[in-house]
Amino acid sequence: MIKKILVAVAGRGLCEEMLNMMLDIPSFQQASVTLLHVVPPEISSDMMSEKLTEAGKILAQAVTSIKLDPKQINPLLKQGDPKDIVCQVANEEDVDLIIMGFPGFRTSTSNSGKLRQSVCVSINHSSHAISQGRYLC
Repeated sequence: MIKKILVAVAGRGLCEEMLNMMLDIPSFQQASVTLLHVVPPEISSDMMSEKLTEAGKILAQAVTSIKLDPKQINPLLKQGDPKDIVCQVANEEDVDLIIMGFPGFRTSTSNSGKLRQSVCVSINHSSHAISQGRYLC
């Protein structure tokens, strides 16, 4: 049974859509979900402020799009290198499943096409540090 899910959100809504499809499966419905958005380090404070404001909006939109009781959702905003932060949070929270995007994937217009393109058999090589668990990317 899946108890903890980490969803790395980027603002495109695809990972949230993937999670919502999975929530139709009874074994996923009681899971707690951490929605993670990572802001890469910026050079200027003005740019960082802008990025953090945008990140807050992305997380808020992600929370409202998930078909779960808000008590089951933990929005989390971190700063750093996304590949490192996703691994760190996954380990800290001892998650059972990670849902994340894969750079370069394009989506089709159908839900099944999006699902097919979102599911991959191996994790992005940049995130190879996550050695245990289940992954959807």
